[in-house]
Amino acid sequence: MGINFATEMVKQDLPNETKMWRAVINNALQDAMINSTDRKSSLLKCEAHDWINDNSEDFQNVCHYAELNPDDVRRQYLMAVEK
Repeated sequence: MGINFATEMVKQDLPNETKMWRAVINNALQDAMINSTDRKSSLLKCEAHDWINDNSEDFQNVCHYAELNPDDVRRQYLMAVEK
């Protein structure tokens, strides 16, 4: 993902609640990039990908709580997937 996006994700001068929601997004991004081929990993990968890509209300709320623009998160994710 882009260096500016990564830097924004790990900002330390944020409220703890915002950091927690960013950790939720980070976890989903990590799950979506899993390279293992076992069934459990594949399911996690698909669920994370769908959660990010479908731009659901839940995803948008989590981004809002994390003080991130959901369109930016999705765009950075999709750019990373294309590479």
